[in-house]
Amino acid sequence: MSRSFLHPYCKHISILAIVGLSLLNMVLGQNLLPNPDFENFSSCPDANSQLDRCDDWFEFSPSVDYYNCGYTGNPSIRGTPSSGNGCVGFWAQPLNNGACPGGNPPFFKETLAANLLSVLEIDSTYRVSFDLMIDGLGSFGFGPNSCANFGFLFYKSASPPAIDECECESFIPQILISADSVLQGTYKSFSLTFVADDNYDAVIVGPFCSDDSDSSICTSPGPNRMYFNLDRSYVAKDTVKIDTPIIIMTDTPNASFGISDTVICINECIEIFDSSSGDEWSWILNSDSILSTDSGFNILCIQESGSFKLKLLIEDTSSGLNDSSIKSFEVLPEVECRESLFLPNAFSPNNSNLNEVFYPILKGNWQEYTIEVYNRLGELVYKSDDQGVLLNKWNEDRYTVSNVYTYIFSAVDEQGQTIRKLGNITSVK
Repeated sequence: MSRSFLHPYCKHISILAIVGLSLLNMVLGQNLLPNPDFENFSSCPDANSQLDRCDDWFEFSPSVDYYNCGYTGNPSIRGTPSSGNGCVGFWAQPLNNGACPGGNPPFFKETLAANLLSVLEIDSTYRVSFDLMIDGLGSFGFGPNSCANFGFLFYKSASPPAIDECECESFIPQILISADSVLQGTYKSFSLTFVADDNYDAVIVGPFCSDDSDSSICTSPGPNRMYFNLDRSYVAKDTVKIDTPIIIMTDTPNASFGISDTVICINECIEIFDSSSGDEWSWILNSDSILSTDSGFNILCIQESGSFKLKLLIEDTSSGLNDSSIKSFEVLPEVECRESLFLPNAFSPNNSNLNEVFYPILKGNWQEYTIEVYNRLGELVYKSDDQGVLLNKWNEDRYTVSNVYTYIFSAVDEQGQTIRKLGNITSVK
């Protein structure tokens, strides 16, 4: 199969610090994108995968999410506009997730498209601006990493490119950035230019493969999937007059990691999935104890109960810059772990022998036991009415349409009281 080749200027993204912005004079023409901030709609979205309710945009590969009218998604995936009320959301995942059988390398991606308001002129320079972030509210994805790019591919509507939602492509979008330059939970504004080499009249927007998409770090278990929010897109003919700007280029470190669970029992361990970049690592527990300075630190075992915060501090020795990321988790005391019912909120089916399966931990005699598991599309992927302790183990390898699931648990306890619980399960690979 074909694979993509990352643009040489997009492999490693650096910070551009422009001193004296008053000296930069930018003149932009008409925005060629219809409904560029996704505000206009035919009807309000009330569930995910409803891009068809957004005016002027359409799915090029399913299933893009549309957010407006106060609808911001579910606990797994969220959509937060950078301004106004509307935005779109889509995810990229380099691992084969069941929706992409036989991909080599598998790379599931969601993209949307629109017809431009006017045709691009050959040899003219166009500026593409947009606000982009990686969702920091939901539990679906991880922070920035180099396992995907994000781009704008301009094309002729009479001969659209063949994009397989499950495979990498050989072409390179005219506008392309590495996902490790995007912030998590905070919008970042991007503005780039390209010279049109044809009279394009349409554009595809979304995740694309990177040079790392088929690397071992991206196709092995770890924090390699991302959910993007896009808002305030702009495509226009560009005229930039630069008098005397001073441009300073510096490398920037990136702290990004995930953990296998947010609630564990005392004496259990948490797996750490690190995709950070920089020169020096410091793992700090509760802001006062340095656990390790090893970039390969991946297991944390706790022998006391309580609430904990694990902080990763990354430093770049040449520039003096640093970045940090914090994950919170809770360790339950032994007495709570001995209670008659405990439902974990995450598991990691990655052959590490830690948290490999999801199952309710039951003690005592239970009656009319039922558990149902749904994927992000609302499809039932698992159901059981078996009773007993440590039964109904469910391994995510069987159901990988999504990596965030919702469970509904119902049972009658020894006292005849009906217990009903609703929650999310996150699989961490």
